[in-house]
Amino acid sequence: MSDYSNEQLLKDEMLVCNLADFFDIFGDTSRIKILLALHDKSLPVSSIAELTGLSASAVSHHLSLLRGRRVVKVERKGKYRVYELDDDHVSSVLKMAISHIQEVK
Repeated sequence: MSDYSNEQLLKDEMLVCNLADFFDIFGDTSRIKILLALHDKSLPVSSIAELTGLSASAVSHHLSLLRGRRVVKVERKGKYRVYELDDDHVSSVLKMAISHIQEVK
């Protein structure tokens, strides 16, 4: 976490708002499918669409939102733009959430 106490963190309105925005991005099943598709590999929009069953335009829309929240990043590889999770923190959040849900069952 950080070197701040819970009381200090609670008073940091910017941090609280940013946390709410971060977790809000996980509140959509289409975005979760996209994140799971990208969990361990980089993929172009067409492959993400195929894996998730979403249209390419829907995938592009969600990827734009995910990029804006720094959850995924894009890189050009040849004529394709490939997407991947932004960093290990996002992967860790997904792994912890999956583990938590599987434990509760």
